[in-house]
Amino acid sequence: MNQETLSIIIQVATLGGVIFAIFKFFRDPDVKADKAIDILKEQNKLEKQISIQAIKTIQNDIHTLTNEVGEHRRRIDDLCIGIAKLQTIIEERIPKKQ
Repeated sequence: MNQETLSIIIQVATLGGVIFAIFKFFRDPDVKADKAIDILKEQNKLEKQISIQAIKTIQNDIHTLTNEVGEHRRRIDDLCIGIAKLQTIIEERIPKKQ
C-alpha cells in the first residue's frame, strides 16, 4: 500500500463522512418534526375523547335534570290539587259572615 492509495482511501472516507453529515443534517429535523406531529396527533385524539366524554356527561346531566323537573312539576300539581280540596273543605265548614 503506497501513499497514493492511502490518500485515496482517506479522501473516500472523508467524502463519505461529509455525505453522511449532510444526510444527518437534513434528516434530523424531519425526524424531530415527525415526533412532534405524532405527539400533536395523540393530543388531538385525547382532546376529542375528552370532548366526547364531556358531551355525554352534559347530555346525561340534562336528561337527569329534565326528569327531576318533571317530577317536581308533578308534585307541585298534586300540592295545588290538595290545597284546592282543603280550601273547598274550609269554605264549606266555616260560615261566611254577611
